[in-house]
Amino acid sequence: LKTTLELCGEKYNVPVINKARSAGHYALYTSDYASTTRNTTPGHDIIVSVIEGGDLTVNCQLTLLVEEVLDSDGPVEIPEGKMVISLADTADWWRQYGVENVEAGDTATLTVSCDPAWNDVVWAVGSLYKLVTNGKAESGLEAGAAPRTAVGVRDDGTLILYTIDGRKTGYSVGASMTQVANRLIELGCVEAAIMDGGGSTSLNAMYIGDSSLSQINNPSDGYQRAVTNYIMLVTREKPTGIATQLAIYPYAVKMLSGAKTSFTVKAADEFGFAAPLTQPVSFSVTEGLGTIGQDGAFKALGAGTGVVSVSAEGLAGAEAELTVVSTPDEIRIKNEATGKTLTAIEIQVDQSMELTAEAMLNHLSLISADDCFSWSVSGNIGSITATGKFTAAGIPASGSIKVTAGEKTVTIPVKVVYPPGRFEDVHQKAWYFDAVNFVVREGLFNGVSETKFGPNEKMSRAMFATVLYRLAGSPKVSGQAGAFTDVAAGKWYTDAVVWASQKGI
Repeated sequence: LKTTLELCGEKYNVPVINKARSAGHYALYTSDYASTTRNTTPGHDIIVSVIEGGDLTVNCQLTLLVEEVLDSDGPVEIPEGKMVISLADTADWWRQYGVENVEAGDTATLTVSCDPAWNDVVWAVGSLYKLVTNGKAESGLEAGAAPRTAVGVRDDGTLILYTIDGRKTGYSVGASMTQVANRLIELGCVEAAIMDGGGSTSLNAMYIGDSSLSQINNPSDGYQRAVTNYIMLVTREKPTGIATQLAIYPYAVKMLSGAKTSFTVKAADEFGFAAPLTQPVSFSVTEGLGTIGQDGAFKALGAGTGVVSVSAEGLAGAEAELTVVSTPDEIRIKNEATGKTLTAIEIQVDQSMELTAEAMLNHLSLISADDCFSWSVSGNIGSITATGKFTAAGIPASGSIKVTAGEKTVTIPVKVVYPPGRFEDVHQKAWYFDAVNFVVREGLFNGVSETKFGPNEKMSRAMFATVLYRLAGSPKVSGQAGAFTDVAAGKWYTDAVVWASQKGI
């Protein structure tokens, strides 16, 4: 595309049309761009109207009438139906000559030219890289995996709109441009281009029988980004309101044997628009893969691939792809509260953690349920329920948790620990840390204050007798300290000394 402006007897290249003005070249703005030029630096702006030549197209020559010449420090309003020719103050003297010598009432000529093959194009969107040419992948494409958006065309004119998600740990790493090119060739494309990647990769569709768009992919931003370029395919047909076909959702499921899910049915007219479903439908499933009720409730059994079918009198039926697996490729143990996959667990004594298992097939999550898995523990670390609730033992221990589905088992190590002590003079790495936690928890010792334990202080006979007394369960005692004239009645250690003396300790 080549655009030139003849102004004050000179011809200038105009590389910018309805984009941000560069520092050294003319730019042309129409009201399609925005309400203003959005310039942020000083420059000159010429307000013009078209007096000959018609509309601005890819091949045209327009005669322009200069209506106003402005010196501006920022954005200038673009009048509806008119254009603004803009040049920054930083442009060279030759380009400045044009805007400095033009006056209201003068005329200018704008010429736009390109390959005539573009003459019938109404809308276009740009692509940074070509992926496939004449059925072969381009060489030297940018490396690295990322989310991708691509468009390909088959030899028969069929259009392929392709996205792959990425940058989402545990979901998808994306693909390189070469991988996408080769995939589009596999799909039969002879020409293809990459559109974008990252969070702006987004694909939406109105499914058969639906009344609104659904987002198909999972953008790395976590939501659809507000980008400006879209390729939209629409039908010119109008809804008839008469059902001719059925649609079943979800249209493909992968399940672990024993899991349950539910299928729903929608009706559509001949063009795919939602239509009332007025007659009863009938469900069926490939033999050996499970059972399905006439409400669409399905329970997977056995293993294999097949379909769930739905039919109704007078309407075209529909099928959903079905895969049932008895032994998954992989099992992941997750913290149910956070969704984080666990490779090891460290948990404080007496604490509980809700665990869940995720079964995978070819790196894709399978629909599953708690009763699809069996849980067990080894070592004196605590107990686990059939639904994956783990409760740690009351004392430190090491062991493991094991979960099994079919012939697949995964085991992760578990360490049960005391919580960090409340005593500032008992460091977590001290050799006596666990012992201090134990004796305080069991009520055998108290600290010398609320925040100090006194690990290096001397121990009196009264302290020692009290610890032994508490270890024995602090039984009731009768009598006095006897010959111990230095043990008065009512002291914190009196009962302990009496008990120890009577026991011959």
